[in-house]
Amino acid sequence: MKEYPYIQVLSPCQTDDQTNVHGSAIYQWGMANTELMEENAQQGNQDQLMEWLERQTQAIVLVIPGEKAVVCQVDFNEKERRHFDKMLPYEVEDNIIGDVDELHFAVGLKQTSQATVAYIDKEWFAKQWNFFVGQGIDVSHCFVQFQLIHAEENETVCWFSGEMLHVHRANGLGFSCARTVAPILLKNFLQNIDAEYTLSVYMDYAPNDKEGVSIVNLLHTLVPEMESKFFQGTPELSINHPQAINFCCGQYKSHMSGGQWFKEFSGIAGLATVALIAFLSVNFFDIYQLKQQNQQKHQRIEAAYRTVIPQGVMNDPIK
Repeated sequence: MKEYPYIQVLSPCQTDDQTNVHGSAIYQWGMANTELMEENAQQGNQDQLMEWLERQTQAIVLVIPGEKAVVCQVDFNEKERRHFDKMLPYEVEDNIIGDVDELHFAVGLKQTSQATVAYIDKEWFAKQWNFFVGQGIDVSHCFVQFQLIHAEENETVCWFSGEMLHVHRANGLGFSCARTVAPILLKNFLQNIDAEYTLSVYMDYAPNDKEGVSIVNLLHTLVPEMESKFFQGTPELSINHPQAINFCCGQYKSHMSGGQWFKEFSGIAGLATVALIAFLSVNFFDIYQLKQQNQQKHQRIEAAYRTVIPQGVMNDPIK
């Protein structure tokens, strides 16, 4: 199974102060296939990250903190699909504090009447993107952290990880926040969910520990009518969710160099070349056989003609 290098920009709450040298950005990185293999992940600063990246040849998947982005749903009309992306900033303008021109928008799933969209501060995102592209590293995809959480249909997943809370639903909606503001944001998010939804809660603590009990009580208080399941550990994480919104769009769309393209698709290109050679070889062989058969047939026609007219010019032996 093919693996991809991924880099996660960590929130301040997710970092170890001992590795946060001189206030530099902190990253987590590793290799992933369809799942993020966090047990093999490393953490460090920019210099340590670049040392690792020097050994990589593929485009990277960038994971950014969930609290940096906002994901919401807007009305969608299939007849306006062609112009939807251009009109999107003005569709959400009334719900945004600030100037929409300072935001970068990305579009996810487009359903019958609604589309899932996301936006992020353009200046912050451009800084992250330009850092890697400026080093000659192609960024093929960029997702927010909470959209890596796998959620089944009609399921909401909450992940209490350290001082952070990450929430995700199967349609792509979700958020990340610090534990201190979790009760407020979680209440607003869950109260708009239908009763048939189940709630799966993952945490670093056992449900019967002191911290675990406080989380269990919090959820039972916020949504007493919702079926809740509690687990100790990490939920299933994946970089291959169809509902995850890729921020590498528009002006930030991936443009691989020729060398990167060759490394990424050399296997597919090789297979296609072999298939093309085989196709041409079979067709040329068939053409050669057909010419030989036609030549033999023509010789038999001429021989039959000479049995009737032994002498003279042979203009049209078939007639």
